[in-house]
Amino acid sequence: MIMEILTTLNSYSALSILNPILTQFSNAYIFEYGTFYSKIPPNCPCCGHKMNHNGSNTLSKKNVARLKVGKYQCSQCKTNIQESREFFENLYTFLQDTIAPMVLKMRWNKMSYRGIEEVLGHIFPIGKDTIYELVRATIESTQLPEQKKKDYLIIGYDEQYVRINGKQKYRILIYDFEAGFPITDTIVESKTSENIKTVFLQTSLNFLIPTIVVTDLDNSYPRILDELFGENLIHQPCLFHLQKLICEPYSKNCSLNEELLKYRLLNIFYDHDQEISWLISCIDAENELIKGGNKKEYRNWLKNKKSEFKSFCKSINLEFSRCKKRIHPFEQIMSNFIDLLEDIEKFPVEVKKRLKMMDKMFIKLSNFCDSSLIPATNNAVENYFFRTLNMDWKKRMKSDEGFLFHLKMQSIRLAGIFRDVKLKFTDLVFAMKLFDNSY
Repeated sequence: MIMEILTTLNSYSALSILNPILTQFSNAYIFEYGTFYSKIPPNCPCCGHKMNHNGSNTLSKKNVARLKVGKYQCSQCKTNIQESREFFENLYTFLQDTIAPMVLKMRWNKMSYRGIEEVLGHIFPIGKDTIYELVRATIESTQLPEQKKKDYLIIGYDEQYVRINGKQKYRILIYDFEAGFPITDTIVESKTSENIKTVFLQTSLNFLIPTIVVTDLDNSYPRILDELFGENLIHQPCLFHLQKLICEPYSKNCSLNEELLKYRLLNIFYDHDQEISWLISCIDAENELIKGGNKKEYRNWLKNKKSEFKSFCKSINLEFSRCKKRIHPFEQIMSNFIDLLEDIEKFPVEVKKRLKMMDKMFIKLSNFCDSSLIPATNNAVENYFFRTLNMDWKKRMKSDEGFLFHLKMQSIRLAGIFRDVKLKFTDLVFAMKLFDNSY
């Protein structure tokens, strides 16, 4: 049943906009000349006689909405009543729900509540406290996309250090690679094995299906994941984190001999053959300069060569980014690694330590070679961290609740919820002319 409403040709578009409100009331109601009332007056609540129409009262929300509702008077006992506020409350809720996506977009683009209040003062005046409650209610009521049930899982796990109200805490993220969405994103007081296991157990993960887990190279993860997933686990340590560990001991001013050794280590998994060839061509010249003993001449030469090498690497990276064939096949990975192990006694202590660590976990490091489904790195997780909590926002969090509130807001943004504009606010303003002739 659709409520009867007297209208003009110019207001047909407004009727379609307000249809979600109008269809909640039967045709026993009428909206005529700016007033909402029942066509047939109700019975008097005191004496039971039929009441008469008796003008209207105006309900309003300052600078936002105004609506006239019918009044009724009993001819017998002179009792006066007015129409229910339900239609007006539904109208105001509809206005808030319409503006909520716009407010949320302002908020996740780092606009303060006071700033949002100042902007909305020109189009839909709301106080900052009301805006805060509107944002909170919208986020709490918004359901994130449900995960599809699968026969296997590919997830990434990582932690991020955060400070909340000056206290050190840990953000824990379990990320679904295929869905491109977090399974859980929460905070804990400390990064103990028990806390990590508790976070996993509180999710909806099925520990009885084959699961690929990509993590960094923390020594505690293999034991924790084995306890959770058992024989269903395929653990892939992140190659990006391995590269960072390899590069850590080398300064930007290191010699070309050291640079060559670094690239030989990096070349185990990733194709750096061209960089290695370039460095080898310069090694003899570097050795001659070092033997000559002229340190100033050597420093100038090294500075120029490093600049040339940097430009050469940029051109190589551009070439690889276009063809996307940077990782070696398994046979080449094995060959490169064995060559280094054969010369392990010639290397510095740090390099020996790194090679022994890689030798110990080589099977896990090369798991990605077994299937194209297995990610070689945890870069998707690192990217999600960056997009949801940069350094500036890290310093603003003052409570655990506010931090989790921020994480869910960013999840809603990245999930694409509220991305589409379903109703422009200017259209809604024109629709409001039906209710208030003073617009």
